[in-house]
Amino acid sequence: MPATSHRRRIAGWPLAGLLLPALAAAALAPKAAWANNRSLQGTPVPASACVEYRRSPGLTEDTWTGGFFQLTGEGFLELRCAWPVNNVDPSGTTNHLTKLRVHYRDSDASGGGAGVQVVINKVFASAAGQARLQTVCFWASNGDGTGATTTAKATLPCTQDLAAGTFYVVDVFMAVVGVHTVQFLGVDFPP
Repeated sequence: MPATSHRRRIAGWPLAGLLLPALAAAALAPKAAWANNRSLQGTPVPASACVEYRRSPGLTEDTWTGGFFQLTGEGFLELRCAWPVNNVDPSGTTNHLTKLRVHYRDSDASGGGAGVQVVINKVFASAAGQARLQTVCFWASNGDGTGATTTAKATLPCTQDLAAGTFYVVDVFMAVVGVHTVQFLGVDFPP
């Protein structure tokens, strides 16, 4: 077997030098900074966690704009976003969701030409062993928004005990008519 040259052995050191500090930082990060924190405060669901699963026929616009979804012109777009939650106390008494904050833009404020709707759903097995989808919270820019025509944040009360063995998803519906624009940046859960 040929001997490994000095260059080949040394070539691996820069990579190891970069990886070791990154691994150490990840292992030593405080638990409050982790996304799946028991209190869920500051656990964001950015638009990048969402996938498009339905759009109006004939809509050819590229709706992903490198950090958020945007829809202009005429049509609708539906997104499904993963919301990973873990470390849920099986008693169901210590994991209260109290508020939902939506980061969005609705160019006609509360008018009927544009709108964003956000729905938090839980998916679970019923007592009969059947899969069920149940709405936990519903927010709509035309009724629950700030009334601004620029990018805004709107908070809605949303009280829910999170349950072990339950999956949570965020569904987003965006619709526009005419010259309006809507954007979805994400949701988070303030204290």
